[in-house]
Amino acid sequence: MIGKPTRWTIGLLLAGAIVIVAGIVVIAHRQQNLTIADSSLVGAVSEPSGPHAVDVNFADVAPGPVPAKLGQNTLSTVEKGDNSAPLSIKDGKLSHGNPLVKDSASYLEATLAHPVERLGGTVTFAPYSGSVAFVIWQSPLKLGVDGHDTNSPNAGVHFVAGPGTWSIGVWEAGTGQRVLKSGTYKAAAFGTPEVFDISREGATATIMLPDGQRQVISDPSIAAWSGPVACWELYEARPGLAPASVEAIWAN
Repeated sequence: MIGKPTRWTIGLLLAGAIVIVAGIVVIAHRQQNLTIADSSLVGAVSEPSGPHAVDVNFADVAPGPVPAKLGQNTLSTVEKGDNSAPLSIKDGKLSHGNPLVKDSASYLEATLAHPVERLGGTVTFAPYSGSVAFVIWQSPLKLGVDGHDTNSPNAGVHFVAGPGTWSIGVWEAGTGQRVLKSGTYKAAAFGTPEVFDISREGATATIMLPDGQRQVISDPSIAAWSGPVACWELYEARPGLAPASVEAIWAN
């Protein structure tokens, strides 16, 4: 049988209610102040909305060789000649043939009217996949003679991704890459589109990875060596790897 509540009982009930309300306020405050750096709480990254100086969805491009111009975008390709076929568009994706030797690569470039501040792409990886690179060159790679490693220009951003792995560095002409940071991300199933997006403000680059991770890297060379050339690269370290493919690209 429940008796008439006493003052002591009422006091306890009021105290409990205050604690519950305070807990709700704290939780709400925490949720309001979550940042994208809390990668365990952030969903998969989607393609950023435009407009972009370069904005190409290869599903909208006719199959075959890469056109010199897509909409307002003037594009150029650079081939090392180490793959069974050059860059082309097939099944709505940018891809190239199987690697014939080690360090096989193909490049797609676009030159903007100003230093590149953002670039990215939607990529699919196969089992035993090669990698992709998103690069901000100081000048067009096509001006170099044969040999990417010794004749490429400086690059303020040289981002490389494979299934579940990534790295970012700068590229010094005549020397090669200096890695600034590397890591892993939670990869999707093979063949699933994954979005990588890199933005640059001065000497700081911010990477958004497919699983929602946000990585921030600063180095003076990021500012000093970033020019107007946006580049997307397909790369295989050795024969037997399956080339990655690119579904969409963008740059500003």
